[in-house]
Amino acid sequence: MGFLHRRRAVEVEIRAAEDPRDALRRIVDQAVLLQGLAEDLLEGIRRRRSLAELARPGGALISRFCDLRAAVPQPADPQLRATARIVCETLDHHALMLSYSLALLGDLRPERVQQQLDTLDGLGPPAERLRAIQHELTRQAGYAAP
Repeated sequence: MGFLHRRRAVEVEIRAAEDPRDALRRIVDQAVLLQGLAEDLLEGIRRRRSLAELARPGGALISRFCDLRAAVPQPADPQLRATARIVCETLDHHALMLSYSLALLGDLRPERVQQQLDTLDGLGPPAERLRAIQHELTRQAGYAAP
């Protein structure tokens, strides 16, 4: 069970001197890009594509959302800390949504999950909330909106 103890390398590093707002903006930017891939994967699940085809990219996306969540800074500023908490919750939502959706696709009792698979319609309001946070962080930083 060595794989359980192995630490994943997190590509998103928070540099000690980096402003927490900049770090959070960078994480949100990456998460919003990944949302598009997650939406495509959920569409594949809804269309009942093969679990063998979707499991590997789905697992990679789940891991990436978890890595991003682990890299979210805990800023001293109360308002930014509240934003960071929402980002953490949203990243958790995305990872769980993908994980449970893949599990539904692999369920051996299709009659139990047909309706649930049919109702999959992307990442929903949490994805919109993350886009709004991205827009606000970008605006605060003085950059052009993505």
